[in-house]
Amino acid sequence: MSKLCFFMGVYQEWGLAATVLQSLREYHPQSSIICYSDGHYNQEFHALCNRFNAQFSVADRCKTLINGAKWLERMVTAMLGVTADIYFRVEPDTLILGTFDKFPKADLFGNIRSNKSFDYVQGGCVGITRQALSKFFESRIFQNREYCGHQFGYPRYLAPYRQPGEGSSGEWLLATDIALSHAAHQLNLQLKEWERCKCFTTEKELLEAIAPSRPHQLVGKFVAVHPVKQ
Repeated sequence: MSKLCFFMGVYQEWGLAATVLQSLREYHPQSSIICYSDGHYNQEFHALCNRFNAQFSVADRCKTLINGAKWLERMVTAMLGVTADIYFRVEPDTLILGTFDKFPKADLFGNIRSNKSFDYVQGGCVGITRQALSKFFESRIFQNREYCGHQFGYPRYLAPYRQPGEGSSGEWLLATDIALSHAAHQLNLQLKEWERCKCFTTEKELLEAIAPSRPHQLVGKFVAVHPVKQ
């Protein structure tokens, strides 16, 4: 059985992150969990991490696009500090619905999308092998200033990305899924679809995935779901 480690980056989505943390611990009571805050400290969330035996770290804000892929470099370093076979990057608004299993043989896996330039693993849930992490780390690819370009960013605090209750801002953040997958292609790493993970970007996609009026069918089919954004 593969040894798993989960990494969740947090900014100020403490309530959402708390739900993910509790769900991960419910389905994976022995797995390592890293919660890394991008520039903000929250005492209650730190206490929750202690309660659920999760590692909590906080460092200076670096996910803004002006910093390129520094956030990914930080993530890779934190992941490699924990011994595991497969690592998962999950987001605070990802729904965790079951035990992670049935992994494909690939360096990175999840819900495969395309931005017309290359295929990428959508950011709600990305599986990464330790070997792939080591290649990222050794290549120092995330120090490349190319990742400061707008093709690797998005306006996180504008619709459709802004969460309810968040303020509106034109600040651009790193699109971690795009940058991570671009780097994987540069290093000739293999990306594959994982049938247990799904991102729904439209209501139509969501309705096609489940029978009408029976949303419980998501449970059992998927273990990680990233919600509708638009």
